Amino acid sequence: MPSSPVIELSLNADSYARLQDEAMRRGTDLTILVQELVEDYLNDLDDDFEDTPEDEILAGFQQGWHEAMTGKTRPADEVLEEIRKARTYE
Repeated sequence: MPSSPVIELSLNADSYARLQDEAMRRGTDLTILVQELVEDYLNDLDDDFEDTPEDEILAGFQQGWHEAMTGKTRPADEVLEEIRKARTYE
């Protein structure tokens, strides 16, 4: 059986201590905890691309196309100016 890749990880003392505490809290080995955290992080990245169902994307496109074809649009410069103004109030 091939061995798993090895990654060397450098952490500051505070982060290392927090990971150790979390591993103890969960009753698991520090190495296993780090593996789980990395896998969870990567799974979350994958989920970010699949948040919106295809039928919802298609419905939004169809609505936008219908609005464009029926003249229910606004000039881009007006919309961009509105976005710029909204950002200054945040």
